[in-house]
Amino acid sequence: MDAAPVGGPREGLAGLAGSPGGLRLARFVGRHSEFESLDAALDRAVRFRSPQVITVVAPLGVGKTRLLHEWLAEVRGPGLRVVQVSLSAPGGAAPGH
Repeated sequence: MDAAPVGGPREGLAGLAGSPGGLRLARFVGRHSEFESLDAALDRAVRFRSPQVITVVAPLGVGKTRLLHEWLAEVRGPGLRVVQVSLSAPGGAAPGH
């Protein structure tokens, strides 16, 4: 798989098609170091032709899902296989809450 350079402006999503009430996502800004870490994992996967495991851990509501959504929207393409797993504590509460 040939990898194009990953990066560029992080403009975010223009809106949510078919969302109730016409809700729109806010512009996605910041998170430069997090994107660099994700980009580095993808670069390693391509360079070594080996899967990489990425774990995103943070408190509830800080944007873990949005971070991955924005990054994947930018890098997804032919030849890139993504397996995404999401876990929560029993009863739906976050550990320690």
